[in-house]
Amino acid sequence: MGERVEASALVVGHDDEVRRRLQRCVAALQRMVDGGWFIGHEDTVGMEVEFDLVDPLGRPRLINGAVLARLGRADMQDELGQFSVELNLAPRRLQGRVLHDSERDLTNVLDGCRARIERLGARLVAVGMLPTLSAEQLTVERISANPRYALLCSRMRAVRHRPFRARIIDGCEPVEFSTDLAAPDAATTSLQLHLRVPPDRFAAYYNAAQMIAGAQVAVAANSPYLLTRQAWQETRITLCEQLLDSRRPREVRAGAPARVRLGDRWVNGHIDCGDAGGLHHRAVWSPRCHNRRRKLSGGDHFPMTETNERADVTFLSAGARCAGWLYRPANTDGKVPCVVMAHGVALTRHDNLTPYAEALARAGAAVLVYDHRYLGDSEGEPRQRFRMSEHLDDRLAAIAFARTLDWIDPDRIIVWGFSISAGSAIEAAVADARVAGAILLCPFADARWRLNREARVHPRNAVWLVGRAIRDAMIPVAGEPGDHGALTFSGELDGFRSIVAPGWRNEMRSGAAFALWFYRPVVHTRKLKCPVLIQAGQRDITVSARAIDQLAQRAPRAVLKRYDVDHFQPFYGDHPAQIIADQVDWLTGSDI
Repeated sequence: MGERVEASALVVGHDDEVRRRLQRCVAALQRMVDGGWFIGHEDTVGMEVEFDLVDPLGRPRLINGAVLARLGRADMQDELGQFSVELNLAPRRLQGRVLHDSERDLTNVLDGCRARIERLGARLVAVGMLPTLSAEQLTVERISANPRYALLCSRMRAVRHRPFRARIIDGCEPVEFSTDLAAPDAATTSLQLHLRVPPDRFAAYYNAAQMIAGAQVAVAANSPYLLTRQAWQETRITLCEQLLDSRRPREVRAGAPARVRLGDRWVNGHIDCGDAGGLHHRAVWSPRCHNRRRKLSGGDHFPMTETNERADVTFLSAGARCAGWLYRPANTDGKVPCVVMAHGVALTRHDNLTPYAEALARAGAAVLVYDHRYLGDSEGEPRQRFRMSEHLDDRLAAIAFARTLDWIDPDRIIVWGFSISAGSAIEAAVADARVAGAILLCPFADARWRLNREARVHPRNAVWLVGRAIRDAMIPVAGEPGDHGALTFSGELDGFRSIVAPGWRNEMRSGAAFALWFYRPVVHTRKLKCPVLIQAGQRDITVSARAIDQLAQRAPRAVLKRYDVDHFQPFYGDHPAQIIADQVDWLTGSDI
């Protein structure tokens, strides 16, 4: 914390990659412990203290940059608010009067700093929450100049998809407010003792710290005022927990763990903490590794190498920015074809599209994988909105963006779609005669068939859907047979659960239900002029097998391949291997 991070050093939205890195780090830590890397060290304790900067009347002074420049101390750095700094004392051996000695070190530092910063009209104060802080000091304009803090606030807001809210109504004076940023968390400061102990004693120390936490809070409570109102004697904990909670309401109701938890269980070892330390949450940001990624906008260009194959990109669709990944094949000369790939209903590029994209890129094609508006990392309100006409607009915008890149052949664009996004792929290939090919995986080509079947099999759910669609209300994407939801045939809920990344939202807006009655891409397939690969599951009950046969019969240059899979198995287990191999063979063997 506190290290300076520039926006250009970050990429966003890589939940799956961040999670894999964290899992590798936890596994590496376990191997290091097992290998005796931490044997023979001395037990130590370090101290971290956060201070507020105040004027002679105790009012906040927003000058931490000037204070740090004046002091020039390597062990001091900025904190979230411009009125606070952090001091990190060197570790001491955990023996004798170590806490007394640490206190003496702290006193010496404060004495040495006092005269130098008083010339700036400021002094350091150690207090849980500064009573004189007001709302005007807890805004984005008052965040420290270090870009990491503004980035943190904006990314937390993006992950959360709703304003931050603090609500403490049972104190002496109720406090309740909403904000678009996590900046009010700058009001909280702390003193932390960092222990280094042998691996075999880690759990004992950790559990002992948990055991005495309540007594520590009772003794050290020192934050009774928030926004000049008297709340709890110790207000910091609940404020942090509320402001830094990035869960969506549905995740809260389902009991998903919060991002910030100040101890909620006993542990048996150090890996228990590592496993719980972030593997279940959406990534707020991801640092670049080995210069692998760079943020792009339309028309921008970037160098890539064999080990530098994926970049984050954005492009505009109807004024909203769509987020995507752009894979560039290695060791290619001249212009290359580009596969424009989108996922199925309520799914994002994080939900197991990577194996397909990487395989097609290794085969020599660029691959643009994007999230539709209102989903994933793309912009658009209300969230989880679903309109097929807008999916088509997004697809055409993605194609147009790909054609702006000078290393992509504008006449060798291949559209790729799974399930309902295969429908927009068909429509895009019909609308844009320059599209060179289409890959349709388990295509949802006749929505009328699905609606009729739903009415016959689950009539109560069909009636419920009509009522919800009138209000464009939020509904579950999938449910068990007998439940309410958009897709409730046997196995569909388990199918989604098998392919989605952690944090997936099983919800969508229902207003498109009426328009779906007229959504039948199969009727347009005679107009397809490009080669088409159709891949169907023999056990797929989600889409119409008859419509898939009609696709193959009507498209003039269609190839139909069938597999012993249901609708979702192309994305997990051993099933994807042959499907991906056939896509690569078709791509490299077709006249594209």
